[in-house]
Amino acid sequence: MDKHFEVSVGQVDFDSLTTDEDFRQAAEHVLPVAIQKSGEVLAEEAWDLFKTRLRTVGARVTASKKREFVRDFLKNHEQIASTTGREAWLDKVILQLREQKAEHAAKPR
Repeated sequence: MDKHFEVSVGQVDFDSLTTDEDFRQAAEHVLPVAIQKSGEVLAEEAWDLFKTRLRTVGARVTASKKREFVRDFLKNHEQIASTTGREAWLDKVILQLREQKAEHAAKPR
């Protein structure tokens, strides 16, 4: 679904997901991890762009600059995602859970 995160199948008992409320509760449970994983991917992509800019202006690119950049990016990403975009995130996770449940059900046991 979204290249920036995927709900880990090991975290969810798909057989127990039957109602909309079940999906919502499962999404609530995995939401912090989904936000964090998404932030990690986005931080790396943003760092690559920022690093190119730094090199263009002749600035040194160090591992400590990267750690600081990624840490600050993740902090901001998690804060924004958990406040202003929480419902949109939940909707994405619920959709992904539904898709994964369908895939899980289609696999022979």
